[in-house]
Amino acid sequence: MYALRMTARFTVLIVTMYLLSYSSNVSAQNEAVERVATLSHSGYVQGASWGEGNRSILTWGDQFANIWSIEGVLLLSLPHPDNVLEARWLEGNTRIFTWSYHGIHIFSVDGMLQVEISDEGNISGYVLNHDETRIITWSYDKAVKLWDTNGQLLYTIPHKADTVQAYWNADETLIVSWDESTTIYITNVNNGHTVEFSHEEWFEQPNAIYDYLVFPGDVIISPDSQYILTILGNKLHLWTVEGVHLDTFTHDDSVDEAVWSRDSRQFISWSFDNTARLWTIDGSVVAILHHNNSVGGAKWNNDESQILTWSYDSTARIWSNEGQLLVTLSHGNLDSEGQSIIVPEIPWTDNVDSAIWNADQTRILTISSPFGYCPQECVYAAYLWNSDGELIARMSHESTVFGVSWDPDEDFIVTWSADRTAKLWDEDGNLIATLSHNSRVISAVWSADGNSLITVSEDYIVSVWHVT
Repeated sequence: MYALRMTARFTVLIVTMYLLSYSSNVSAQNEAVERVATLSHSGYVQGASWGEGNRSILTWGDQFANIWSIEGVLLLSLPHPDNVLEARWLEGNTRIFTWSYHGIHIFSVDGMLQVEISDEGNISGYVLNHDETRIITWSYDKAVKLWDTNGQLLYTIPHKADTVQAYWNADETLIVSWDESTTIYITNVNNGHTVEFSHEEWFEQPNAIYDYLVFPGDVIISPDSQYILTILGNKLHLWTVEGVHLDTFTHDDSVDEAVWSRDSRQFISWSFDNTARLWTIDGSVVAILHHNNSVGGAKWNNDESQILTWSYDSTARIWSNEGQLLVTLSHGNLDSEGQSIIVPEIPWTDNVDSAIWNADQTRILTISSPFGYCPQECVYAAYLWNSDGELIARMSHESTVFGVSWDPDEDFIVTWSADRTAKLWDEDGNLIATLSHNSRVISAVWSADGNSLITVSEDYIVSVWHVT
């Protein structure tokens, strides 16, 4: 026991010395950014969020949820029996909601436990409704359950197998859920009535399900709540919400995901067959959007006149809503003609991992990372483009870029990376500051006014920065 106490004291000393050195570990270039607080934890940090008025911070992770002042003073610590996977403010920051596999807890801001939903100690997922009055949960007991935020169980939706996922439709009148038996469940929130439908009759033989995933890859309800798309292998199935099967849409390889148009008359799907495809609900294909490698994602612009796709072929591409290629955004180790400058025989060198438009659709942010072997120096970067496909800036890191985001006013861009830095850039992609950390930076969160920034790193540290 004495040895343990001495070890603990030595550990505290080392951590204290580390934090003192850490607090000065900021690039001298950072005239525009000041670290105002360091929030130190004893365990892994899953995430952080701003409180009301940007004057407090909620952090969560390894058996804790903590509330801090923006100056870094610990105001409240809420211990948990296992890892806190997610935490959030409720009801205008008057309550705190946490989720772990052990259960859901709701606390007052003075730390009083008000609600505990343990569901026999194993909740594998949850989703709140918009006004934060009801909670859907699912676990490994072959059921989805609806609760109010006072902890009262409203009803249970039995499933045939373990639940994969559940969510609300747009107006929160339906609960959509599915399980590992490939059965879909559409439940009326008001009366608990459930419609079930299964994929079993679309398998050529009884055990053919095992040639696919054990469960549908995704189940996507249309914005008007009239149709359901389900993904299974290389096929998409279209159903009514009453369970009537309408049509099947086929790719040449496994389908990754799909997204509906706002009017629920069309949808885009993308696949490992190197295409995204635009379909109408009557079964016709409007356009096939070709890439040279698997497509990682697709989305419409605001008025749905254009489609943005990104791929493992080192490009993101902009298309008209009729399938005409408008712009190609070439990434990484490619020249202006889109050819590899490392190994000419290899037609692509980078994965484009994500792509987003800004609010007025005039600019695009993308992230890419090297694909496979790099015989020379690899390029890890986020890219800033205009809507004509011209590269404005390549915002480089020395290792994988995990994320990128604009501040609320789109005056600044933050990137964060496995190279132990977050970087702040101006609206044209010029480097303003390098925010050095002692471990990989896994997230960055802007305050609502864009004047402050939280970064979370894997060394159990949350840093608070003021951007001038």
